[in-house]
Amino acid sequence: LWKVLAPVKEDISVASLQGKVLAVDLAIWVVQSETVTHNEYQGIYLRQMFYKISHLLEHGVGIIIVTDGRAPHLKALTIARRLGVEIDRNSKVIQRRRFMKIMNECETLAQSLGITVLKGAFEAEAAAAKLQQDGIVDGVITTDGDAFLYGARQVYRNLLVTERTCQKYTMSRVESELGLSRDDLVGMAVLNGCDFNPDGVSGLGRATVLNYILSRDRTRTVTEELISWSDQAEEISEKYRRLEDIKRKPHCGTCKHVGSKKEHTVSGCTCCGTTSQCHVTSGAHCTCTKHVAQRLLSSPHMQCCVKFVKQGNTAKIPIREIVDEFSNKKANSPLSPHWELPCCVHFLSFMQHKLQWRQAASAEKFCHIAALHFLSHNLHFSKPYPVVAGEVLEFHHVLKRRRKEGVDMLELEFGVLEDRLKKLRFEEG
Repeated sequence: LWKVLAPVKEDISVASLQGKVLAVDLAIWVVQSETVTHNEYQGIYLRQMFYKISHLLEHGVGIIIVTDGRAPHLKALTIARRLGVEIDRNSKVIQRRRFMKIMNECETLAQSLGITVLKGAFEAEAAAAKLQQDGIVDGVITTDGDAFLYGARQVYRNLLVTERTCQKYTMSRVESELGLSRDDLVGMAVLNGCDFNPDGVSGLGRATVLNYILSRDRTRTVTEELISWSDQAEEISEKYRRLEDIKRKPHCGTCKHVGSKKEHTVSGCTCCGTTSQCHVTSGAHCTCTKHVAQRLLSSPHMQCCVKFVKQGNTAKIPIREIVDEFSNKKANSPLSPHWELPCCVHFLSFMQHKLQWRQAASAEKFCHIAALHFLSHNLHFSKPYPVVAGEVLEFHHVLKRRRKEGVDMLELEFGVLEDRLKKLRFEEG
């Protein structure tokens, strides 16, 4: 999908997202961390997640973490392949115990930082798209193009903390510049492959499918057409056989049109538009039934139709279920986002246990998050503001205003409540 959407890709700075609230597909962050490190560093997903959250918050970007709920049964085949297990399409979804353990740890980290964590009913992309449809977030951070199919209007991809950049895709540009609707993208996913039909349709390339979608008439949607192909599979197969069985009549060796050279010399060629003789290179298509049938069979529309039906004869594509899944009717309606107070006790304890971070280093990093928490609520800093952050830190006052990489910032001073800090028990390495 991303290759199709490449013409509308915008490379932007993270600083340009200031003031926006974005939904983050947590599974994507985890998978990216695991892929890059090949599991060589235990807990790297937690470290990278912390710095991504910190990076977004310091640029004035509010975030909501969204996680997967129960995997749809349609996804069973995809999950099994990722785990290297052989199953058929009708098998139950395999539980991903290690992955879910990692996800739970990431959720705990986010909650200790005061970040809202929303568990989707099924797919995280569906819940994130619903958040945007409800006007709760301004976009979705993910590398999964299914977010558009579920109804997201803005997707931010490939967030790079070190380069402070990301890629922005908007559905409005996809519609206006590429001529593709959300339904078109769903149809493309079914034909070329997605989580719910991982193999796509055998023999159909991206170019063929795209040509079919862009050249078809608009009397009905792509998904409506796919459903009709599924319902009329026998009739379509019979029509294909009849077209294939048409016999080729004799053709002229000069113009390659139907009729013999002798006939064309005497009576001319209808295709060439002559009354006698014919043209060597007239450029006109032959109008015989065989050539008409061949042109019809070679059209992107017919190629997609026939191959879709042929695949359905051996491995039925659950087209109605896939279309229903992407309609996103089952996504939960979440509450308005809010931050709980970041909890220093939980954060220090968790990071010491999972990453062996020392107390002093963790407390310094937590101060940064706590300051961003206060700023996100537009608190007044004209006088001391004795709010306790997670029972250990207390905000004192603003030292000065700063501007970093085009973003307005404040330098704040926090104090440590020593009597409460002593209650924590850590073992320094």
